[in-house]
Amino acid sequence: MIVSAVFTKKTTAKFYDTQNKMNELFFIAQLQGDSLIYDSMDENLIIEEEIINTGLKKIKIEYKDSAQIKFEKSFYVQIP
Repeated sequence: MIVSAVFTKKTTAKFYDTQNKMNELFFIAQLQGDSLIYDSMDENLIIEEEIINTGLKKIKIEYKDSAQIKFEKSFYVQIP
């Protein structure tokens, strides 16, 4: 399967801005732990954790921007 995307000057900036925002939210969640996940009153941000097996967990971040466009990204973290 081949997937391609065409980026213009406007869409390229928005794509990378969105990816950077999702990565930033992931790293903040790792640093601040439960305070970001459970104390967040922001209805535009949902962070879910799921244990895949004894050594791996999945962290899914859903984020809605000001235009209410929903973005979702999953991260897999090895559990020590």
